Amino acid sequence: MIWRRRDGECRRRFSVSGLGEVRGFSNNLFYYQYQMLVVDSGAFGEYRRGVQVPSEGRPVGRRPPSRVSRQALEKEVNVELTKEFRFEAAHRLPLLPEGHKCRRLHGHSFRVEVRVFGEVDPESGMLLDYGRIKEAFAPIHERLDHTYLNEIEGLENPTSETLAEWIWKRLKPSLPQLHAIVVHETCTACCVYRGG
Repeated sequence: MIWRRRDGECRRRFSVSGLGEVRGFSNNLFYYQYQMLVVDSGAFGEYRRGVQVPSEGRPVGRRPPSRVSRQALEKEVNVELTKEFRFEAAHRLPLLPEGHKCRRLHGHSFRVEVRVFGEVDPESGMLLDYGRIKEAFAPIHERLDHTYLNEIEGLENPTSETLAEWIWKRLKPSLPQLHAIVVHETCTACCVYRGG
């Protein structure tokens, strides 16, 4: 595609790859490579990281970095993965006032979400195999499932908040990409813990 300014002083040639990359060349030897967005009436704009280049070919705001490779663009993809686990356990919350229903012994079908965050590996197309999350959580699940939580060290007052932090501390060393632990105590109440 050839574009000419109205005064004819300069021209820019664009070639579009299969992934939508745009490579532009002009007589002032500037070289750009960014994403392209085609709009109506044959006009177009180019976008990369929120920087727009209008059809005149002049960048709006900061000029995009030159010579950005396809691999570099792919490495910038960040995702969050969630793996869910369930366990049954009994507990009581001894620090609540006398007469509070949760001070009495009771049980829950707990649901725990393990969330990891990071860059997608361009070679595998994945951040992390879900099997690694399952493997890392297995000892924790074994320790919590069908137990009386108050008898576990560190869970003497096993609120959702305390439980989420307890799980985080034991999971983080084997799962560096850990981003959040979500503990669902009931189907309408949960706690989200993101480290600290």
